[in-house]
Amino acid sequence: MRSSLVLTCHPFIHFRFQSEYQKASDAIWPFEKLARQIVSKEKRFRILTHWEQMRLIQKKAPHAVPHGLPVIRQLKREEISVAAFKQAVSGYPFSSRKKVFFQEIAALYEGYEDKGPWLDDEDVFQLASQQRIHPPLKQVLILAHELSSVEEKFAHALTRDVPRVERISLESLGSQKTELQLTQARTRQDEVGAIGDQIHRLIKRGVPLQNIFIFCAEIQDYRTLFSMVFERQGIPFSFWNEQRDLNRITILPWHPNTLVFAQMDTVFLAGLSALSRKDHLLSEEEKFYFNQRFLKEVFPSHGARVEKTKQLLHWVTTRVHRLHLSYVSSLSKPVHDFLGEYPFYTKKTALPDPFKREKKSVKSLSDKPDRFFRKYRDSVLPKVYSVRSLTQYQKCPQGFLVKECLRLLPPQPAADELTPLQQGELLHAALRRYFSALKEGQGVSLEEVLAECCKTVETRLNLHIFPPERFRLKQTLSAFMDQEQRWRTQDHFLPSFFEAAFGMADRPSLTLTWQGKSIQLKGVIDRIDVDADKQVFRVIDYKSGSGTPSEKEVMAGRHFQLTLYAIAVETLFLPGYRPKDGYFYRIKQADRRRAFEMTSESDWQALKERTLKEVFQEVDQIEALRFPGTPDRCFDSCELRNFCAQESH
Repeated sequence: MRSSLVLTCHPFIHFRFQSEYQKASDAIWPFEKLARQIVSKEKRFRILTHWEQMRLIQKKAPHAVPHGLPVIRQLKREEISVAAFKQAVSGYPFSSRKKVFFQEIAALYEGYEDKGPWLDDEDVFQLASQQRIHPPLKQVLILAHELSSVEEKFAHALTRDVPRVERISLESLGSQKTELQLTQARTRQDEVGAIGDQIHRLIKRGVPLQNIFIFCAEIQDYRTLFSMVFERQGIPFSFWNEQRDLNRITILPWHPNTLVFAQMDTVFLAGLSALSRKDHLLSEEEKFYFNQRFLKEVFPSHGARVEKTKQLLHWVTTRVHRLHLSYVSSLSKPVHDFLGEYPFYTKKTALPDPFKREKKSVKSLSDKPDRFFRKYRDSVLPKVYSVRSLTQYQKCPQGFLVKECLRLLPPQPAADELTPLQQGELLHAALRRYFSALKEGQGVSLEEVLAECCKTVETRLNLHIFPPERFRLKQTLSAFMDQEQRWRTQDHFLPSFFEAAFGMADRPSLTLTWQGKSIQLKGVIDRIDVDADKQVFRVIDYKSGSGTPSEKEVMAGRHFQLTLYAIAVETLFLPGYRPKDGYFYRIKQADRRRAFEMTSESDWQALKERTLKEVFQEVDQIEALRFPGTPDRCFDSCELRNFCAQESH
């Protein structure tokens, strides 16, 4: 352990700082890690993970899990004993029905505390506060604006053994003041789209990507939108739920312990309609009652949260050069009050509503598109086409319109298990990490990679991957890798590039030209294998489903995904090399389907010509604003299936 430590109090901040300061990454610790290390010397205890805490609650009272654990953890964070809580509940003066609810929580709290040698996070901080640090530290910096009582107690205990303990503070306001811009959007899609447009302008002005930050309230509701819009616009980004390279936009949840960066060039604050929204579990009267009984603010009132949010907003304004605030429909109270106090507030922008005068149903968009797109055509049609979006147009032109042009998404229902799409993303990530480590000569097992990816997905999606599902994923990957190793013994190709991106931010796009017309293309190639001796390469696309195009469709140019990837490889990644073949690797089936195989240069040129003809004919249809529905060939898992069915009537 180093003599100096930087302690982070939010997991995403931890990954961000470790990636930024890689040479000192071993000196950047989560706050609870230091406490756990101190307590780990006590062999008679075992520390509970968050999931084990949930399971313990579920075992004692399954119906109380959604509300029981948050209330209990808040009580423990603020050092409220079972006896004190039971006494407060006994005198509860409001509805008898709600009193029964609190009595159930009190009984659950009492049973939860009877957990023997097991320790949760709050127990760890309590115990660590009573012990000495060995070996001693010289300096500690705590990156947090907000700590609970038990965390404050531990931070104070550190001063006993550490000569210098520092912590950022809301009182430490800088002298810099920045002008801010406020944007009102009609929908969340419009809000995220406007942020993307502003970021594009910043990139063109030369602002480094790592200096652009987005802090979003209720980020779980915005995550899919940010992913879709930024991928479409070619903006590299990271939610920092894992270590990533710094050349990306940083997207973090709005939280007192994520707003800890000393200087930021440009900050976007999104989702401000939901900032400091009222708590639906406890009413303001109930909070006041319990806080009075405990003689401390255990459950912060709405007014206190509003004031804290205003403090954070003022703090942010002293740390940035450009500040953009955005919201949908109406502002939350703390932001409204903050703008009234902030003297450098400049202007408010309301995004235009393209639907304002269009009263017809969406069906009219495909029948008479010019009436809708006359004014907004240039802003909605892609400036850089992605291989994925062109494939979407092949399957369903109207889906292309809704997703790629109008940037609309169906609501994503909350789920407690992985969807097929999420399973596919997890398997893709595991294969990328495994082969990347293999190329770099690192000894890593498939089980380790899968465990790391599962942890990342659990954090990002806020769900738990249960052991049976982990076992199935492990079996799937193991079977696939056994087969993949046999394929690699059949020739001299070596895995060389993984998730090779082009047309993303600072990476050049692929220029396609046919009959005097040019378009720009972007995409991500799952894998490129290279035979350096023969100067040939193989393009590979992983498929987590069973459906793949036939070799006949690819050779005719009707399915062009791998052909376009091969053109990108020979143009951008491996000039002087030529494509040997292309394959779809079906992960769950542990087999592969050949897409094309080139035996001569003339065969390759002929395939390119057929493919370019198909691509540019499709682009002509898009630019002619032809987006018919295709309900007759719709597939069950399509998100827009019901929409297309309505269009056909």
